[in-house]
Amino acid sequence: LVQYLDSINLEGERVLELGAGAGLCGLYAQRARRCERIVLTDHDVTTLKLLRHNAALNASCGHVHALDWHSHGDVEAVLGLHGTFSTILASDVLFQARDLGAFYACAAKLLSSNGRLVVAYEDRVAGLEAKVLAEAKRAGFAARSIPLDTFFDPDRDVVDGGRDEARLFGEAVLPGNGSWDSLRLWEMSLLRRPGRRGS
Repeated sequence: LVQYLDSINLEGERVLELGAGAGLCGLYAQRARRCERIVLTDHDVTTLKLLRHNAALNASCGHVHALDWHSHGDVEAVLGLHGTFSTILASDVLFQARDLGAFYACAAKLLSSNGRLVVAYEDRVAGLEAKVLAEAKRAGFAARSIPLDTFFDPDRDVVDGGRDEARLFGEAVLPGNGSWDSLRLWEMSLLRRPGRRGS
């Protein structure tokens, strides 16, 4: 995802990173791609401490907030403080089908009109990609696949091993996964706002 950010214009953009972890993608968007604002979010308390530490190491780059996709209060708090975002980044956060609905509802609420949601993940589980795309469509997103060979330089990777090795970030994985062929990158746009239920 960091390499993909080099291929798109983020200057002047308001960027949100969902499930930021250590904050690599969001901090790169701010420091190297000169986005106007970066907001880094995660739901884990320990991870939030790491995010604040990393933001401080990068000259207080970005705002850090707790955000559980399942929490309406968390989503409203981020929206109230920062408004909507022209670009939302999510890297390696889609693991379980049960979280997809909340993920897309959160993204739809925080994405500005004509904004883009950029999702990168490893297709680890049989059927996950179909569920990722079905939930995106249900939430009103149109998805466009970004082939890795259009931007990715394996010589600049941060992955242990070479392109042909079944190892990703130092972890041995099942055959077929962990190879570059299992990585997915989607750029999504919101075609319609989902209908509000129960209001």
